Amino acid sequence: MNIPDWLMQGGWCLWLLIALSVISLSLIFYKLISFSKLGINLHSEYQFWLDTLPTVDKISFSDRHIRSNHPATRLMRFCVQILPSGIDKQILEDKVTLKAEQEVVQLKQGMRALEVISALAPLIGLLGTVLGMIDAFHNLQQAGTK
Repeated sequence: MNIPDWLMQGGWCLWLLIALSVISLSLIFYKLISFSKLGINLHSEYQFWLDTLPTVDKISFSDRHIRSNHPATRLMRFCVQILPSGIDKQILEDKVTLKAEQEVVQLKQGMRALEVISALAPLIGLLGTVLGMIDAFHNLQQAGTK
């Protein structure tokens, strides 16, 4: 049996699983590229912020070692911008928490689709197996009556 026969025999369930696989791989590569561009995988960026956090008022954001598009940098820039405003500590904490949650939401874009696909794909595969078994038993019944 060659591949085109195998694909045709698999039916619509197999084609749906192939389409979901292509979509999943596309989303995974998109997220890997976007995370790489942001520098999410660089531990040195986080270490830089942990080391300089006590002296946050002296930080120069024009420093070339700082990735301007990194989520930690955006959050710290936000903190430095609202810090001198003299607002209450609780309000400051709430604003920073809200900004951090917004950054996380931006990073999670596209992940929901992967969650749905990873939940549906095994069920579609099981459905294809059941439909194949029904077809096999139907063929056995037809062969038995001849």
